[in-house]
Formats: sequence, C-alpha cells, structure tokens
Amino acid sequence: MVNSKYQIRYLNNSEYPLWDNFVENCSYGTIFHKTEWLVPICRLKKYSFKIAAVFEKNTIVAGFAICYISKFKYFPIIVSPVSSLYYGFLIDDSGQKQDGRKENGRMEIADELIAFLDTDFDLIVSNFVPEFLDIRPFSWKKYNPAVVYTYRIKIESIDDIFANFDSDIKRRIKKTTEGGYELKINNLNCLDDFYNLQILTFKRQELDFPWNEHEFALVAEPMIQSGKIKFYTVFHKELPVSSAAVIIDKKIGYYWMAGGNPGYYSQGFNQILILEILKDLEKNNIKTFDFVGANTRSITKYKMTYNLPLIPFYTISKINSPLLKCLLSLKILIRKIKN
Repeated sequence: MVNSKYQIRYLNNSEYPLWDNFVENCSYGTIFHKTEWLVPICRLKKYSFKIAAVFEKNTIVAGFAICYISKFKYFPIIVSPVSSLYYGFLIDDSGQKQDGRKENGRMEIADELIAFLDTDFDLIVSNFVPEFLDIRPFSWKKYNPAVVYTYRIKIESIDDIFANFDSDIKRRIKKTTEGGYELKINNLNCLDDFYNLQILTFKRQELDFPWNEHEFALVAEPMIQSGKIKFYTVFHKELPVSSAAVIIDKKIGYYWMAGGNPGYYSQGFNQILILEILKDLEKNNIKTFDFVGANTRSITKYKMTYNLPLIPFYTISKINSPLLKCLLSLKILIRKIKN
C-alpha cells in the first residue's frame, strides 16, 4: 500500500532462518509454521513453497509460510499441508503494549497481507491456532470463516486428569494393567512399528495413509533427532499393539497420529497409551496436551470419553477466481453423478 509503514515481500531461501526465528518468538507460532516442518512436506508431496513476510523497520511482524499447487494447471491455490493441524497466517503483536493498539495493529497488518496474497492466489486456506482469536479482518475481506475443534488440557495433575476419564476408559486401563504390557519410547524399530499399525488402522477404515513408508521416515527421522517428536508404543507379549507419535513444541505435546492393531482394540491398549503419554509429558515438564482434532464424528466419539476440555479454533478460506469456483463446483457435481 502507498505510504504504508509495512513492507511485504517473499523471502529468499537464505532468509528462511529469519522466518523461523519470528515463528519461535511469536506467541502464536508453532513448529507447523516453520520451514523445518513445511519444506520437507512440500518436497515430498510436490507442493511449491514460499514465505510471504511482513516487515516493519526491517523486522518480520507477520507472514504466511505457503504450500501451494496449480489447480487445473492454471490456478495457483494454497493447500493445507498434509498432517498439519495448524498452519497459515501469523501476526505478532508483542511490540504493542496497549490492547487498542494491538487490535488496530493486527487489523492493519492483516489488511495488507490479505491484499498481497489475494493478488497472487486464486484460493487461500488457513487454520489458526486456538490462541488466535480475532479473524474479523478476514471476514471483512470476504473470507469464509468456520469454527473447528480440538481437545486441549493443561497438564497439572495426572491423578486429576485420570479421575475425570470416562468409567469405561478407567475399566479398560485397569484391565490392561492387570494383564500386563510394556511401553517403549523411541525404540529402535519405533518407525516401523508405528507405520505398520497406521496401515492396519487406515485399512480398517477403508482409507489410504497419506505417506508411504519412505516418505514418512524422511519426515520423522530428523524430528526424532532434534527431539521434536516422540513415538510411544505399547507391546503385549512382545507384539506392538498400539502406537502414537507426539510432537513436542513450546511446552505443548501434540497428539499427531496414532494407530493400533484392530484385533486388540477392546483390550485397553489404546487407552493405557494415552495415560502413559500424559505421564511422560508431565515428567518432562510439558505443560499442555493437544489431542489434535475433534471434527470427525467417529474420532470425536472416541476422544470425548477422556473428558478433556473442548477448545474451538478458526479456519478460513476464500476463492478469488470466479472461474475456479465454477470449475470446482462442476468437479463436485460430476463426482456426485458418478457415485
């Protein structure tokens, strides 16, 4: 914008550390916004990638790390990174001390960043973290808002958390404890054990796991080495029966993915796994557990039995091209006719 105090541009590859430093220091920033997470995903899934950054006095104050593709070979559209709950717009307001100034500053930055991206992309999507509460600038610019949910809890007392579990969960955990199990964290074969259980879980649901084994290892192994992810696996008589991957970032444990052997679902191994994860997070001074998503009815039905607080957050989307909107509507109509 003319006479704006902000400068908006795409970063060069050599400037990516500037972005990651901004994300680290931004109160809303997560690992899902960082290049160490997004660049490997984009490379493996053949997304294009770039970062739109907003500068004020040579300092990044907002931006969007963008994964995008060309739809119908012509329309550039921003896509949701695979296996990422939170992504998209980040606006830092830590430099403003008064609430009114913070609010106005966020709105000014959002207006300019929206105008910048609306020019370059025909479809834009973004999920905000639960702490990001003000999406009014996006609604005013004709973005379509929606409220989605996750379960989150402060890890203050495992005993109190367990006491609030549904009675059936407690019964299953007691059964598993009496029957015996072994928990392993980041064991030598944790990636293979986890991946094989994921395949079994997705096969039972008649779905395809979004990663092949090689791709998954390329994403997960560096995260293990950096201490950003833990694989928890429960064994019964030396057989892996339940496994989960938890991403650790800024004192939050994200329940990223989980899978189990369907033949053992009724025996409480999935439930004991959740309790063991919470115990380990508490032991390692992780302050919050995010169950990562409560928007699919079947998944919600399972997760709600742990009686963790239901937390809303926002997602937004906008189609800037009328032609793309028509083509997408036509594609959906054809699919319905075929089915």
